[in-house]
Amino acid sequence: MIKHFTIFLLAIPLVGLSKPNCNIYKMEGNQKCYEACLLATTGSSKQGTRESQIRFDNAITLCPNLEYALVEKSVPYLKRGYYIEWKKIIDKAVKLNPIGQLGYRGWCRYQFLRDYLGAIDDFEKLDSMTQFDIGYSRNGDYHLNVVKALCYKALGENKRSIEIIEKQLSENGYSPMPYEE
Repeated sequence: MIKHFTIFLLAIPLVGLSKPNCNIYKMEGNQKCYEACLLATTGSSKQGTRESQIRFDNAITLCPNLEYALVEKSVPYLKRGYYIEWKKIIDKAVKLNPIGQLGYRGWCRYQFLRDYLGAIDDFEKLDSMTQFDIGYSRNGDYHLNVVKALCYKALGENKRSIEIIEKQLSENGYSPMPYEE
């Protein structure tokens, strides 16, 4: 029972990674968002190609609140180092779904931008909005509280960093290696 609950809690932050169920829009009678969702989730063009970016632009035009299209459109900018463009787009996704996207944006701020204060702010906002564990980085390597501790370490606040890591390690059921049982 506890093992299954732990898996459920770890899966919550991953919801932002999966493709949306486009039929939800159809059932709600929102034809534009249904079509936008299909446009954003189908097709064979590779990430970051002109074709894929145009497809995401068209989906966002049809349904400006399609978080999935915004996140996917932002990824090539992040990977190519166009951080200002990435930030503009990912901020829109965070506004639409803060619980689903704050951890991701915070992780990216830490990992790619070395924006430690921004990452800490995202993790603390996420923590204040949830009643559950804030989860792991999207690559699954670090718990977001550990990433927060690494941010404090990078800012020279070693004592605070150690306190956060010790607290995370003492959490009931926490495994420092997310791939272990």
